[in-house]
Amino acid sequence: MATFAELLALHAATTLARQRVLAQVVGERPCRLELREGVVAFGEDMRFPVQVLGTWEAGTGDWRWAWAETGDALPARLLSDGFALRNQGEANGLRALSARGGTMDRAGLDAFAAVCRGLTGAGAWQLVEGDAGTRATLVLLRGLPARVAARVPDGQIRGVLEAALARFDVVPRQAAMHFMSQQGFGIEETPDGFVARRGRDSRFVLAFDAAGRLARLEDPAQAARLRPWWRPW
Repeated sequence: MATFAELLALHAATTLARQRVLAQVVGERPCRLELREGVVAFGEDMRFPVQVLGTWEAGTGDWRWAWAETGDALPARLLSDGFALRNQGEANGLRALSARGGTMDRAGLDAFAAVCRGLTGAGAWQLVEGDAGTRATLVLLRGLPARVAARVPDGQIRGVLEAALARFDVVPRQAAMHFMSQQGFGIEETPDGFVARRGRDSRFVLAFDAAGRLARLEDPAQAARLRPWWRPW
């Protein structure tokens, strides 16, 4: 298995894209965790099956896996993803997945959740706040509407990728290539970056500077604006 940083680069942007669509789907509905049924309810009309990963304290940053809790044991059916992640961590020396707990700030939690979502193939993740407002439960969501996992439209590719590179501590070129590949683009590497193509008219050009930062991102709309009027192709 890759390092945690490599796993984050692999899953960061696509997870962010899914979280954005999930936010659109659920809107302003309040969410609550219903452990007996094994679902997260959004308002009164949306309920999705969950896997419980663990709890996180906003004030202290304390994190603890649900499989490590000794009291108030959860049903085993809600912990299968957590146990699978622990097994992967133990087998590959990734303490972030195998240690019983630790501390992380909110940015670290977002990165951790992105990796967990990607490794398990879950639809998205959700942090469900408790009644006190400080201790929250991190869950993975399944059974989501198909559009949550649908390919990102061309017009949103730039926004998702730039947001992911700004939010997560990843190698930009690596993260960008993974994201474009996961979104169905073919990749052609260039000396300073790569060209990504999807279908006949979807073409993105990405270039990175000497420090590895994204220096240029040319999308289909931009290419159309730059195309000379005497060259309609």
